[in-house]
Amino acid sequence: MRVINQRDIKLRGAMRSSDCIYRAGWTLTHMALAISLVGIFMLGAARLFSITQGTIRQSQRGITAVHQAQSMVGFLRADVWGAVKLKQVDVTTLQITRPDQSVVTWRFRDATVFRAVEGEVPNDADETNRADGAGARQWPVEADSAAFLVTGPVVTLAFERVDGRSAGALQMTSQVLLTQSMTSQGDAP
Repeated sequence: MRVINQRDIKLRGAMRSSDCIYRAGWTLTHMALAISLVGIFMLGAARLFSITQGTIRQSQRGITAVHQAQSMVGFLRADVWGAVKLKQVDVTTLQITRPDQSVVTWRFRDATVFRAVEGEVPNDADETNRADGAGARQWPVEADSAAFLVTGPVVTLAFERVDGRSAGALQMTSQVLLTQSMTSQGDAP
């Protein structure tokens, strides 16, 4: 058995005091700081995840808008390409007469472009998505106003925003009317 002397008691007391440099465990302050840092990291990660999801949603909406615009332009270009007559009813309405004498009406109203073929009424919802272009169709556009302008065989569709800035313009040419105007000019004396 060992005898405890005065010197051993002083050393043990020094090891237990707050003056000791070496500590074997975590204090409550260290744990609170570590938990706070992990919480801050998790908040940042959650915010980054939220921003990423928003960006993905916006890009999907943008892709959908681009596909819709391409579809609209494709139908308008096909209608104008083979038109035998172009008639601007008013600023927002265009009538196109096709070689089979059917009339296609294009109209802009409430940020939507509408296309209807005279005499053809869709039977159901699937009828509006027919690949041959029959029936009525509509495309939402990101513009506040649109104007059709017919100049000879050329049709211009211009879009504008509320602030007056141009949102873009499309020009298409009727090849039938262009050919007719070129042959009639060639026959003139």
